[in-house]
Amino acid sequence: MTTDRELKTLEEAKSYFISMGCSHFHLDREDFKLAKKYRSLNISSETESKWRREEFERKLKNDFNKDQPELGFAFSNLADMSETTDYYLEQLADLTNQIIGNISNSQIGITLSTIAGRNSSNTQGGLIEKAYKIQRIDLGQIFIKHALNLIDRADINKVDITFQRGNLADIIHHFKISELNDIALKLREVDEIHGFVYYENGAKEGNMFSMNMLSKYYKEGKGCKVDLEKAKYWEEKAKR
Repeated sequence: MTTDRELKTLEEAKSYFISMGCSHFHLDREDFKLAKKYRSLNISSETESKWRREEFERKLKNDFNKDQPELGFAFSNLADMSETTDYYLEQLADLTNQIIGNISNSQIGITLSTIAGRNSSNTQGGLIEKAYKIQRIDLGQIFIKHALNLIDRADINKVDITFQRGNLADIIHHFKISELNDIALKLREVDEIHGFVYYENGAKEGNMFSMNMLSKYYKEGKGCKVDLEKAKYWEEKAKR
């Protein structure tokens, strides 16, 4: 995108805002100067919210059919532009119920990261977090059910979702969903096994971060037996 684009009218501003996924984050990331032009128009948050809802409803109506090969990407894009309100989360929960069985194996990862999140916080920033944030435990439970379903499918079809099981375990722990404690422990156990293999491969390829993480895994017995000798070996190797 170039800064030659004109942003003088409300319609031009609306088109630009929508092309950026109705997101100020994307405005600044794509082209700061153009974003500055947009902000100089002083568009109200109410107007942006109206545009966002119109685009959300357009996508919801037109972008989903059971034969679409990239349902996960379409779902992720829709979730990214949504606001954390009852309306948006109810629509997304209904949509998840409709499309979950048609998500292809190649789209499991992005769909799971959209539902459970993947931003390295305790609650991961996905739809589950948003549902709990506004006290919609019912919607949170729907999203958790679908996240677990996707994890089962990933395991059956050998889809790599390294670290995503642990993300869901973090969420269960943070929101104190006690009835899922045993599931969370199992998720963490499997996640650590996959994480160990991931860092071991990276360490063998010479990645210093992986070497340090592999050392930590050996120290703590995550995904492996505690082995302080190997932990020290990889810690020292990372310093060279």
